[in-house]
Amino acid sequence: MSYCTNVHSGETWDEVFQVLNAYIPYIKQSTVGDNPFGISLRLSNKACQQLYKNNNLDIFKDWLHHNNLYVFCINGFVYGNMHTSTVKDFVYAPDWASFDRLSYTKDLIFQLQELLPKGISGSITTSPLGYRYWYHSEKITENCFKKAAYNLIEIVWELYQVECNTGKYIHLDIEPEPNSLLENSNQVIHYFREYLLPTGQEIFKRRTNKTSDEIESMILKYINICYNVGHFCMAYESPEVSFRRFKQTGIKVGKIQMSSVLKFLLNDSNKASILDYFSTFNQERFLHQASEKIGDTVITYPDLWDVIKKHQNIQELRTQFNVPIYMGKHKFLQSTQAQLVEVINYIKENNVCEHIEVETYTWELLPLDIKTDLATSIIKELHWLKARLEGTVLDA
Repeated sequence: MSYCTNVHSGETWDEVFQVLNAYIPYIKQSTVGDNPFGISLRLSNKACQQLYKNNNLDIFKDWLHHNNLYVFCINGFVYGNMHTSTVKDFVYAPDWASFDRLSYTKDLIFQLQELLPKGISGSITTSPLGYRYWYHSEKITENCFKKAAYNLIEIVWELYQVECNTGKYIHLDIEPEPNSLLENSNQVIHYFREYLLPTGQEIFKRRTNKTSDEIESMILKYINICYNVGHFCMAYESPEVSFRRFKQTGIKVGKIQMSSVLKFLLNDSNKASILDYFSTFNQERFLHQASEKIGDTVITYPDLWDVIKKHQNIQELRTQFNVPIYMGKHKFLQSTQAQLVEVINYIKENNVCEHIEVETYTWELLPLDIKTDLATSIIKELHWLKARLEGTVLDA
């Protein structure tokens, strides 16, 4: 259990290392004391390239050893600068049809195999192929699906070679997200069945002597899902349904990201107050996808303000704005914390995955009356999660 360092700014390796040194030892001491502490490390492409140079990797290894730290995960979702003034849909660029995304992910694999201790598994989080609104026809979308499958199969081969040569098992975890090409469990399963697995069969039958069953097992071993609680909450999928669908189809959950997003319960009497308070949030940097459920249909919107301007009759609206996981409600706003509790209760009874992390990357954008000192907030989130996983705190 850890937290994702994408909450910290830093595009270059020097910036990343400076932030890690400022925060991680204190957070470790406040949460696990003298015990080892795992880091879920966010690296941009630039930081990843710079880690190769000037003995940076060896210096980082020495720092990890000195502080009783280790890296078990790398977040490779965002290729570029995540904390610039405006990011929006650039978080998905480049898409998985591109060579740049493939090359970036291979570099991350090299870094993680160098950093990962023997005896534990490693994971790399990646984007859900691309942003849906970039693809303006079925033909363009189909082309992306096919090219992405080919590139992902190249990653399977890379990870297979790493395990054969080093004994270290690393999996790539695709993170479904609203308005991406993979939004929910049904779309993930469809993509695996119709694109990823057939492409892998075609390529590995030429490249290896493995049987069809062995090839399928190989693909499902190395390409997993990153289950972000907030994202699946926006898809209005209960954890039990999602986890059961993945298990029945052989798709592994490689990591669970504990995240909570904002939820609006709107009516004529409170709508003005809610929207007025939400305007105190800084919403300009990231997309804040929104979703609502009408009957059995989940409708997603590119950004929160789009739906508010166009659609007046909203009963419940969920939006991709992460808030600290210990926050159930605040003033006029509520969070999806209840689904976090559902996930925690489920994984306490079922073996889902080894990797669990807190992800609240929008901390910097929270209004002042919610925001506390960053280190204090991270520590509080980790304590909140640990208490519930260990059963020392029970939620109704």
